[in-house]
Amino acid sequence: ITAKDASKPYDGTPLIETGFTATGLVNGNTADKLALSMTAKSTITNVGTQPNVIDQTTVKYDGGAIPKYYTVAYEPGTLTITASETEVVVTIVGNTKTETYDGTEQSVTGYTVESISNDLYKVDYIGFTGEATAKGTDAGTYPMGLKAEQFANTSANFSKVKFVVTDGSLTINPFEITITATSYTVEYDGQAHGGNGYTATPTVDGQKISEVLISGAATDAGTHTDLLEPHDAKIVNAQDEDVTGNYKITYVKGTLTITKRGAGEEKVKVIANNNTVTYDGQAHGEAGYKTERLAKGHKVSTVTIDGSKTGVGT
Repeated sequence: ITAKDASKPYDGTPLIETGFTATGLVNGNTADKLALSMTAKSTITNVGTQPNVIDQTTVKYDGGAIPKYYTVAYEPGTLTITASETEVVVTIVGNTKTETYDGTEQSVTGYTVESISNDLYKVDYIGFTGEATAKGTDAGTYPMGLKAEQFANTSANFSKVKFVVTDGSLTINPFEITITATSYTVEYDGQAHGGNGYTATPTVDGQKISEVLISGAATDAGTHTDLLEPHDAKIVNAQDEDVTGNYKITYVKGTLTITKRGAGEEKVKVIANNNTVTYDGQAHGEAGYKTERLAKGHKVSTVTIDGSKTGVGT
């Protein structure tokens, strides 16, 4: 009695074959009256081969023992599972992360198996030989470098596995600050007035603004809106290294107001000099003048002083 062979491509289910053939029957005995089972180990699910062995304790002929005029030889069959040739598509996406620059090294690791086209194929069957890590300190985008060739099928049950891979990345956005030119008011003094400092929102801990240029200047009285324009700031870390490229800087213009000289409590004055003379019958008038709070380098070019007196008195 010979157990039959059987084979199939891997499908995740056990392969069992209960069929057999019988030769050498005599006396009108027929194989259809034989009944038997295979041993419990006569089954296979994964790729490979397994003997298909008859359990001799279960062999019956016509419901009873095999006639004694037989010497029975038992031959096993072979159960074979071959690899599935249906293509499996595995879609893998590297993890991504977006951070804001903080002066320290930042990172993202790992990947996600987003889909597998065959339910029988498991994540555990995926081998990986790369390094799923992206890291960086400065603002910018850092790819992981994931590639399909870094992934491999480790299961003998599948002969065609395709990996579709999307790379992961770390994005570090610039740290945002605002620098505002200081608006201020000054009294006219004949000199040009420009930038007078700035204010700024905080930088990353341990870093500072080392320089800000402010363009724009005016001399004449008036309100000079948005004249003072900050630009070209420089930011350094604790080691005095330039890290300006890691910042997104918003510049806000300032206003310069120059008031007219003498418009406040302190006035610009032209004062006629007192004049004392002895009566001589003639009319006497001005005796010159002096000034107070003219701008440096300025002078009165023309002035008229009215009034005169002839008789004795003040």
